[in-house]
Amino acid sequence: MKNENLTLFSSKGFLALEPEPYFTLMRNLALLFALFFHLYLRGQSVSTFIDSSATGARITDALLFDNQGNLYGSDYSGNSVYKLSPSGILSTVVSSLDSPNGLAFDSQGNLFICDNTGNNIYKIDGSGRLSDSFAITNPAGIIKDLNSDTLFFTTYTGSQLMKLTPDGAILPWFSGSPLNGPVGFCYDDQGQLYLANFNDRNIYRVYPDSLQYLASLPGTPTSALGSITYAFGSIWATNFQNHKIFRVFIDYKDSVVLYAGSTAGFTDGALDSAKFRQPNGIVAKNDSLFISEFATGNIRIIANIDADLTIEKKPVFQPEIAVYPNPTSAKVYLQFTDGPRSFNYEIIDEQGALMQSGQNEQSPIDISTLEKGLYFLKFEIEGISQTIRLLKS
Repeated sequence: MKNENLTLFSSKGFLALEPEPYFTLMRNLALLFALFFHLYLRGQSVSTFIDSSATGARITDALLFDNQGNLYGSDYSGNSVYKLSPSGILSTVVSSLDSPNGLAFDSQGNLFICDNTGNNIYKIDGSGRLSDSFAITNPAGIIKDLNSDTLFFTTYTGSQLMKLTPDGAILPWFSGSPLNGPVGFCYDDQGQLYLANFNDRNIYRVYPDSLQYLASLPGTPTSALGSITYAFGSIWATNFQNHKIFRVFIDYKDSVVLYAGSTAGFTDGALDSAKFRQPNGIVAKNDSLFISEFATGNIRIIANIDADLTIEKKPVFQPEIAVYPNPTSAKVYLQFTDGPRSFNYEIIDEQGALMQSGQNEQSPIDISTLEKGLYFLKFEIEGISQTIRLLKS
């Protein structure tokens, strides 16, 4: 901690933090940003924003913007985390890690880095110095709590979701099924937290006491979900081995559409013909998606993502509804302010198992045979489904 160019011993040798930029993209800067802004005039298109062969820096995993517009990226297949400033200066934030992936900032501007096989979460302060570390087995994804400096993080081994408090305490939250190699996080506009599994490509809403299934990316049995981000009312997710980008509509269960990509390739240009090579990290900024590629170490951009893309479903049905009593020990009623409606319903437990289903019209749903606990009451009206949390007392 005495040397401004801090060097610390790690499991791989030395952990070198370099606060000064090591490579300036002066030769390529004009071309890169001219291309980037030209894409806004051309509509939806894919370009290569950072070419690892030109910069020598591979960015293969998590991507993150700070409040100043700096783009951070980790190289899971290497040992470094990089920073690209809005003016085009590329620098090394930290090197000699084992397999850095998840990245997050707290409200003080400290950067937290999950070093997966290094079995640590590192805290880098605003001056670029290592200020703390936390021993964790295989940390993967990480995100800040919206209301505090507590950080939520996952572990790939053991499939855990845990909390890291500002005072350094590590607290359990969820463990095991339905978590299955959890990696990615994002928030929607309402502050709802989402979590994605690497192994089975499932995405869940995260509540204080439960995980609610939202969707699963299409893919082959061996394909995996790289990461997720949120923009324009949707979750955007990468399919790692299938070389594709998907859009997930959060108002519907399993409403997933292919947005870009097909077979493996390196093709820039029109969205419908562009190809990716193992897309992994993804982050949204303004109306663009930034995507890291595990195979190439490049960062690709999809410019002018289409906010108006819809799926062939009816408009979201949102009647005012009363569910009572809740909690209940026996029967629950659904009452709609615009009059009686016929609906199909399912009751699902916290593990996602279907416990009860049927059809009703203003008559009570009898749950007296269920064990005490938290359930999710899903009801469908006119092809549109909604979910309400239901407590059996």
